[in-house]
Amino acid sequence: DEAAAVYPPVPDFAKAAGMLTCLVTPKLTFSVPRDPAWRTAADVPHGTLVSGFMSRFPLTLSGLDRLRFEAVGARPLPSPSAQTNEPQAVYRLTSADAAEERVLLSVLRALEQAFETKHRLALEQARTEMLSASMTFQVMADEVKKNQEDSGKRFDAASRQLKDGLTSTSKRLFLLEREKDSLAKAGATSQTATASLAKTVDALRTENLALRDRTASLEAQLAAVLAAVDAQGERLSRAEALAARETA
Repeated sequence: DEAAAVYPPVPDFAKAAGMLTCLVTPKLTFSVPRDPAWRTAADVPHGTLVSGFMSRFPLTLSGLDRLRFEAVGARPLPSPSAQTNEPQAVYRLTSADAAEERVLLSVLRALEQAFETKHRLALEQARTEMLSASMTFQVMADEVKKNQEDSGKRFDAASRQLKDGLTSTSKRLFLLEREKDSLAKAGATSQTATASLAKTVDALRTENLALRDRTASLEAQLAAVLAAVDAQGERLSRAEALAARETA
């Protein structure tokens, strides 16, 4: 009971089999792998104590090589199989460049510096990543801008080609409209000429029919005249023959 009042309870992580639980005054505990050759706390090597003490903190602290672990008392270490809630080895933490009452303060200051260094490194890494991301974003932005410019050039070229095609098509449509108007006028003129020609043909046909009728009439009259002439010739021939007989 007296030991429990003096020493803090051993945390669960320090109760593993084969581990030696150490206490650094006033209330810092840590564990190191147990060596059966150790008989007292003074037998534990300094490097092993430093490594175990450093494992007590979440970060690697600088300056711990100046710390000294002085064993308190010379009582034997309990057997490895012994189960106890008390620290198995007790040490006084001292330093070559700090008073005993300021040793833990220097440890806390080293821990604070370690956290500051970690945060500074994290900030520098974040800054580096941000710069890298910014450069990547700039590269992407340049690529997007270049792609937009290329697309704009292709669009302008296609627009000019389409505009030229529309202009050519408009000209062809205009020429086709003029040709259509010319053909329409020529068709109208042709229709007028055809109608006039048809009228002329009709007039000529009528005149031809009249001429044919007149020719037929003239031929009939000529035939009658020829018949009359023939008859007159016959009468003259008979008269001459009669006159010749009478004269004879």
